Amino acid sequence: MGGVPISERHSTRYFSTQNMTSMMGNIVLLFVFLVAWGSLAQCDDSFIFTNGDVIVKPGDIVPLNCGIVGEFRYCVWEHGQDIFQTEDIHSDVYPGMSQPFNTENNQCGIELDNISAEDQGEWTCKIFIKGGSKVGKNNVFILDKPEITPSKLTANADEETKVTCRVMSPRHAAELSWFLDSDDITENAEVEDTGTADGTLMKISTLTRTFIPIENKKTLKCVVTHPSLDEPEHTTVPLTVKYAPVGKLPQTFYELKKDNDYEIWINFTANPRPFKKYWQYGNSFDELTDKVDIPPDDDRLKANKLVTSDNGDFIAVLKISSLNETDFQRKYNLFVENEIGSTTYLVTLSRGKLGEEVGTRGANKSAGTIIGIIVAVIAPIAAIVGIVFFLKRKEKFCFNPGNTQING
Repeated sequence: MGGVPISERHSTRYFSTQNMTSMMGNIVLLFVFLVAWGSLAQCDDSFIFTNGDVIVKPGDIVPLNCGIVGEFRYCVWEHGQDIFQTEDIHSDVYPGMSQPFNTENNQCGIELDNISAEDQGEWTCKIFIKGGSKVGKNNVFILDKPEITPSKLTANADEETKVTCRVMSPRHAAELSWFLDSDDITENAEVEDTGTADGTLMKISTLTRTFIPIENKKTLKCVVTHPSLDEPEHTTVPLTVKYAPVGKLPQTFYELKKDNDYEIWINFTANPRPFKKYWQYGNSFDELTDKVDIPPDDDRLKANKLVTSDNGDFIAVLKISSLNETDFQRKYNLFVENEIGSTTYLVTLSRGKLGEEVGTRGANKSAGTIIGIIVAVIAPIAAIVGIVFFLKRKEKFCFNPGNTQING
């Protein structure tokens, strides 16, 4: 028979498959090359610039890098309506702008010295080359310290006070916190974010708090945190809390002896300083009719002017000469008043010791009698319980539910 031998037919089929595989591989390689070439054609590695936000603090030295690989004609920086020749910046023509230390692949780079609010905004680098230019943009944001309003805070105790803290921050908003000395009081604050056309955000935190007298002279602090900050920034204001003289329970002075001279000291806190103070005495706290003034009408009673202690408290002193029986019967009253309010302090004098008033010995005896009765009742019960427990241990008693058996 004529035709191609079987062995040759198989060989021809084998080479045909191999050629097809090679051709497909070449097509794939060509496709990858074209894609890569197209991508490279769209990229320009010769222009060295990083677009994006530059977040700084006031007073920082801020480098703005801009360079090119190859030849270029000249370059400029634009900021707002201003255009700066880079060559002039490098020659120190413009105050606050200078040439960076490193100019390798950074021929058009500049530094902004001691940056301030007027430097904030968009900075555009333009490098002019043959047939065109290369352009890069940086947005400079200044993250300043937070601002507290009012700058000096005075609050009346027991009244709500509102304090505002605000900060300009970049696109990612800052976080604001409130502290009173070291205590975190942020939970009392409400936060509001407002934006501007250039992407800057204003973070506003309003603290609403009722301050109390013991918080007077503490420091209120607003703290700002932001991803761009290595450490939080903060602003503080001194706190002044105004309050009426702080009240106390009635006071008793003990172990006083007849015919001796004494000084009755009453210390209290108030802000501001009281403008009115006087002592009174009477037969009861409800009938304080006789007023001891400065100078006193009673030669034995003398009320001194207010003095201030080392810790800032006020001290009112009433001097009593030759203490007599009438003084023990009287009830004394110190009245003080400032612009916020008034307070009355009640005082009694006693011969007895602390916890033991004169004329209460009978009451003490009654208490002893009551204790004796309690002991007399409890002791027999305790004895009976003890005997029962002892007999049970000796198995003399056997306790069964619903049945009591005495073993002989």
